[in-house]
Amino acid sequence: MRRKDREETRVEEIRKVVGECDCCRLGLIGDDGLAYIVPLNFAFVAEGDFGVFYFHGAAQGKKYDLLKRQNRASFELDTAHETVYAEKACAHSFRFRSVMGKGDIVVLTDRDEKKKALTELMRTYTGSSEWEIPAAAVPTMGVIKLAVTEWTCKIHI
Repeated sequence: MRRKDREETRVEEIRKVVGECDCCRLGLIGDDGLAYIVPLNFAFVAEGDFGVFYFHGAAQGKKYDLLKRQNRASFELDTAHETVYAEKACAHSFRFRSVMGKGDIVVLTDRDEKKKALTELMRTYTGSSEWEIPAAAVPTMGVIKLAVTEWTCKIHI
């Protein structure tokens, strides 16, 4: 990271930034060799040195086609956006908190693991883990798990 003065390395602080975000951009390698980036709702579960992201949606489409050919992905999240105005044009700045990283990614097929992930997603967006996930919905839902293997966090406040 070029601006070491803005780097955050404390795991709990990085997880706090992740918890403040409401969208995670997943980066895959597209058919043309370029990045395919898709914004997704997510749940994050702290595990080990990093954590695990869960994503859900339809069990088909371009991201699923790409996931059949790759088992690694990049991600990015950002929050707390604010323009800092100045008297001179090039003196303006922008405040933010962001996390970028990489991880091992897999489409979940195990019914119990999918239910666990869906429960985490419901907890993330409603604050409650007491939801009954309909058994009939589990096989039709696409659920993706990204186990983080590295990340960086930048805070400009």
